[in-house]
Amino acid sequence: MYCPAHTVRLLSYLSVTILLSISPQCVSGVVAKPAHAKHNRWSGKRLTEGTKKALPRSKRAPARRPEEERSATPHSAPKAPPLEKPKPLPPVTCPHKDPLAALDALVTKQYADKVLYIPWIQTVGVLLDYSRLAAMVWNRLAVMQEISGRQESRCEGGLTILFRKNIQLSGMLGYNQLSPINIVSNRVEHTVEGSYGRLGLSYLAKYNSRNNLYLGLSYARSHFSINTTGSLDTQQALQVDWWEVVIGSEHQLHEDWGFYAGVTLCVRTNTLHRFPKFAPATNYVVPGYGRRAQCIVPSGTLYIKYQLSFLEKQIQLQ
Repeated sequence: MYCPAHTVRLLSYLSVTILLSISPQCVSGVVAKPAHAKHNRWSGKRLTEGTKKALPRSKRAPARRPEEERSATPHSAPKAPPLEKPKPLPPVTCPHKDPLAALDALVTKQYADKVLYIPWIQTVGVLLDYSRLAAMVWNRLAVMQEISGRQESRCEGGLTILFRKNIQLSGMLGYNQLSPINIVSNRVEHTVEGSYGRLGLSYLAKYNSRNNLYLGLSYARSHFSINTTGSLDTQQALQVDWWEVVIGSEHQLHEDWGFYAGVTLCVRTNTLHRFPKFAPATNYVVPGYGRRAQCIVPSGTLYIKYQLSFLEKQIQLQ
């Protein structure tokens, strides 16, 4: 007869045998994972090396490089040392007065005058011919020293007016008392005494702020008397006219003063106006011109001029 007690004992034996045959990890409820197992990011399961090789190449996870693994591991960065407070700069004892002084050596300065308003009359000047004045002083000294017995007088002065557009009107007046040396063409010696004047227009060009150039044309006339000496003592009053082509330049002596020193070169001609004849002395001297027989007479003048400006205050650009 089959006994239930034997049945219970047999079942207990079988259950113990089955439990002993199972791995200890299963008994504890934890399944151990092999070390070479890896996680598959497509299936979400961990795969061993064998199962990884079975997957296609497109589904395999890329292998990490050693540098990426080291950078992926968390590590603590070293702390930077605290910044030190900078030391204050020493004070400047002698600062430079002009910061643009270094540029002045590289840049050439050019000065220009900007006139705000130009009136109809820009300047008015009064001039004196000191070359004729010096010749008169030298003649007086020669007479006093008995070097020469011919006493002569020469003087000349004038007025200049500079209009708008740099057109200059000039007028000159002079006086001569001459005792020229007798020449073969004259039968007797003669003396000449009289005055003359010139009136002309010229164009003035400013070379720079202190130098001027001008070129023009003048008309001149002389009134004088001729006195002969010796056996034939006669006197005659004459009047002659001529033209002059004038070129000159002048320089301002000081930028703050109105004094100018100038020189004038002119060519005189009597081709348009024939001089009258004087029988005792055919080749007489004309005050302000020269010998009558000369058709073209070159001449030069040295003068000093004081000029008064009516321009507004000029602005100097540096």
